[in-house]
Amino acid sequence: MNGAPNRPLSRAGDEGFTLIELLVVIVILGILSAVVVFAVSGIQDRGEDSACAMEERSIRVAVESYVAHHPSGELPSSVDWADLVPGHLSDDPALYVFVNNGDGSYSVDPVAGSGCT
Repeated sequence: MNGAPNRPLSRAGDEGFTLIELLVVIVILGILSAVVVFAVSGIQDRGEDSACAMEERSIRVAVESYVAHHPSGELPSSVDWADLVPGHLSDDPALYVFVNNGDGSYSVDPVAGSGCT
């Protein structure tokens, strides 16, 4: 045959991984990935809660600033976000709405469907 020396197909100590070893590694990686997925899902919920709280505080500060900068000291009857504090709020806050109660008090209520409570 071509004069090539006879070599064994596999050498001692060079056998590779068995099917069982590969399956064990795959199962361990699956468990680790499941733990990571569940740990990361809570982070998004905390982010949404934080966004809701931050926008509510921003609206309250903006209303207080509006009252402080107007000599009458009265609350605005309706809110034009550009008049409150330019640059501090988005053009159209989507999470909360300012409500003048008409008796010198106000409330900041969540918009329906915004996910804020």
